[in-house]
Amino acid sequence: MKKIITITFTILIFKYAYSQQNLVPNPGFENYSDCPSSFGQASLCIGWQSFRSSPDYWNSCSDYTSGISVPKNDQGYQIPANGNAYIGLIAYSTVTENDFECIGTQLVNPLTTGTKYFVSFKVSLSSKDPVWCNSASDHLGVTFSKNVFTQSNPKPLNNTAKVYSNNIIQDTLSWTMISGSFIADSAYKYIIIGNFYNTANINTTPFFPGPPYGAYYFIDDVKLATDSIFVTGFNNIANSFLPVSIFPNPINERLFIKQPYDNIKIEIFNFSGDRILIEEFQLHELIEIKTDILPQGIYFIVIEDIKSKRIITKQKFQKT
Repeated sequence: MKKIITITFTILIFKYAYSQQNLVPNPGFENYSDCPSSFGQASLCIGWQSFRSSPDYWNSCSDYTSGISVPKNDQGYQIPANGNAYIGLIAYSTVTENDFECIGTQLVNPLTTGTKYFVSFKVSLSSKDPVWCNSASDHLGVTFSKNVFTQSNPKPLNNTAKVYSNNIIQDTLSWTMISGSFIADSAYKYIIIGNFYNTANINTTPFFPGPPYGAYYFIDDVKLATDSIFVTGFNNIANSFLPVSIFPNPINERLFIKQPYDNIKIEIFNFSGDRILIEEFQLHELIEIKTDILPQGIYFIVIEDIKSKRIITKQKFQKT
């Protein structure tokens, strides 16, 4: 019979890190020439600029009451996937039809024709009513170019992208990874993120009364490399794994994990990437972790099947 076990937190600090060649400079939008003070200042993020319309730059260096800071700003509330900043852009709108926003930067090195590349970035839907943030959409993605575009010479909407989401992304609490692979058909110099499909080819879900409607997304943690593991990270989880339940969420004094595996390893990281717990368990169907000493905040739990050395699940939870 499988046992039930209770463990108590003893806070440990290990820095989780990995290294690999990312062809995207300033991939987390952390480096800036100046703190943003208003909408449409994506060019303050070093290396990045508008390739269409006027995407926004959100950074914690801005005054918290300015509406341009993070995690709270005029477009909603979201903690960065990594670091202290992210980009925001309109992926769909009926106000100015087909006038969607996109952002781009020059790659560290041009792509090599015929080489397979993997690309990913994280998105989170803004849920703030009304016009720009009252719905969700699909087709947010990535494309590439040999030439630079600007706000005055925008990237055309040509209904194609190298990688894009077929799903309508509706999650406003967590970050959703959009990822995929492609074979480079040219020596592209620039990566571009946005929605490159016109209104007729976009599927949407409204959340508030309208029209007009709009879908606004925060963007963070962009990766491009020839290494699939580096690009997709923990989110590359096999669908064949049996489900694991982690509850409640948010938590207060205890976190419960119900799981069917015989041998697992549990790691918990805080939002800064510090590992604060690592434990291995055998034959425990229900695990209880006392979390009363944890500070309030956002945490990540990673559970690995020791036998197969595969990540079973990675989830986000909040301590209140």
